[in-house]
Amino acid sequence: MQRNQEPVTVERVVATHRARKKEIKTKLSEFAEVWRNGSDARLWEELAFCIFTAGASARPLEWDLILLMQ
Repeated sequence: MQRNQEPVTVERVVATHRARKKEIKTKLSEFAEVWRNGSDARLWEELAFCIFTAGASARPLEWDLILLMQ
């Protein structure tokens, strides 16, 4: 996977957020559901996943991490 070498600017962050707003809202709704109805173990899984995948493309790692945490 090749990294984007363009500098991070406020304009690019805003544009990316605007383009992915629906996806972001969906994920936040999933987190809210886990917070309201999830067990402590499920909350821990979400926290660990967020910590270990921060700054990385999570999709390729997602299933490996889920399997490791179970």
